[in-house]
Amino acid sequence: MSYRLEPNRPVPQSVRKIAASQIEDLIAEHGNGAASPVAVHEARKVLKRLRALLSLIRQGLDEDELAREKERLRGIAGTLAGARDAHVMIETATMLQNGAMPRSCQATSKALMTLLEVRRAEADEGEAGGNGGLPVDALQGAREALRGTLTPAPAGLARAGLRLDLDQPAAGAATVTLSRPERRNAMTPGTWRGLAAIGRSLPHSVRVVVVRGDGPSFCAGIDLRLFGAEGVAGEEPLPSPADAGFEDWISSCQEGFGWLHDPSIVSVAAVRGHAIGAGFQLALACDLRILTDDARLCMREPTLGLVPDLMGTKPLVDIVGLPRALELCLTGRSVAAAEAGALRLAELVVPAGDLDAAVADLVAAILTLDPATARATKRLLGQAPGHTLEQQAAAERRAQTALQRERLTGG
Repeated sequence: MSYRLEPNRPVPQSVRKIAASQIEDLIAEHGNGAASPVAVHEARKVLKRLRALLSLIRQGLDEDELAREKERLRGIAGTLAGARDAHVMIETATMLQNGAMPRSCQATSKALMTLLEVRRAEADEGEAGGNGGLPVDALQGAREALRGTLTPAPAGLARAGLRLDLDQPAAGAATVTLSRPERRNAMTPGTWRGLAAIGRSLPHSVRVVVVRGDGPSFCAGIDLRLFGAEGVAGEEPLPSPADAGFEDWISSCQEGFGWLHDPSIVSVAAVRGHAIGAGFQLALACDLRILTDDARLCMREPTLGLVPDLMGTKPLVDIVGLPRALELCLTGRSVAAAEAGALRLAELVVPAGDLDAAVADLVAAILTLDPATARATKRLLGQAPGHTLEQQAAAERRAQTALQRERLTGG
């Protein structure tokens, strides 16, 4: 993509200053850091984009390009969960490849987070009449550069209670299975790390992701043995809330759920039996849900002295509304499949024996759509709840223009 640079249309001074100083510092840090050749190569690819971005920040963007870049940034900001998805993607990929965490990789991660912070500052100034904007190429390029390059080993996923089957139930789809039926697919932090690893490694060819549970239950929630003295074999003890990094630890757990919102895929939860607590939140993380008629949903966390903290509260409120969400969370009651359908928590309720066929039919229908159109539509619809009618109408115009121009140019 080419940019027409016009110095008479600079970005806001505060944005330019923040971006320039921090990105230059991080580039310098990379130059001084010791890292393995593979890690340096990956980091340099990202930092090359950052240098190009810095040039654009200093010089400004053409007004039309500015509007398009602002729209792209708005479209991906929500899916990156404050840039932590990109942060962990870069760091984890490097750890897996090299068994270490080089400073160059840390610098890149911090730079990516800086970009979203600058985007937020730009958006604030834009609302006040500023004309700033930032290109998304550095952030999106970094994310795409590593996606699909690391496929988690089946043995590692099995230890986390997971299984990944590519091209299931159809070519272009993937099925993620919670595979601890003896524990009703109860989750551990290892499960959440495994889910995050799947999200980071998902091949570009995958357009639909199905999440399901092995056995008669979707997921019984967090493995309660983690709260006991003996814990769970192979799992580290849960960190203390008094630890300085406790909030960051929660964030790392959330990454196993956030990638299911990515506009590049459509995620489908196939829920049979119980989906409790973290299991309910995993189903809520998916774009669409198909339930069997024996399914039961329950937000159990408050009854255990916890708040739901795996990215489930926003979709729950968005779907059922604040009063009903409050009632479901504070009572901890189970929602049967029929009520879930009435509350719009399920797009479809089917007999247990028809679940596989119903999922396959839905996946096949989605895969018939042009991939670029599907991505643009999911991104556009995702913006609607936070927009006024006029703002969403403008978003529709921009999305349509970008999609059709991309088609004309063969991009």
